Amino acid sequence: MLCRRALASMKEAAAHADDCVRRSAAAVVIQSFVRSGFSQRVAEDMKNRNREHNRMAAAIIIQSKVPSRNCEIELSRRMLQAVKRRNAATKLQSCWRSWSCRTELSVASRHATTIQRCYKRFRITDIRAADQIKLFYSDDLREAYLAA
Repeated sequence: MLCRRALASMKEAAAHADDCVRRSAAAVVIQSFVRSGFSQRVAEDMKNRNREHNRMAAAIIIQSKVPSRNCEIELSRRMLQAVKRRNAATKLQSCWRSWSCRTELSVASRHATTIQRCYKRFRITDIRAADQIKLFYSDDLREAYLAA
């Protein structure tokens, strides 16, 4: 009977140990399941944060490009205005030079006409009239000089 008791006690101990092993294994499975779920939630949160971070980064890049593009447009507009002003200034200078040249040419033409008229009067072959014409010529030259 002692053997039976020892055998029963060993069976009980083995059953208890087996029960403890099963409980321990069940606890490990539950803990693993809980840890897995927690890890999955953490991974999902990280993924969402990463997506949000990527969205924010994209928004920042777009926002940084908009002022840059606006600046390029404004710079182009100002450069075009400067070119138009430069062209307008060149046109004004051209008009002024042309008017100035025409005026000088007109004055020179009037002086040339006066000189030619005086010279034609001077070429008269009559000697008596030549002295008188010389005086007229010198008077005309003096008047032309003073008028200029």
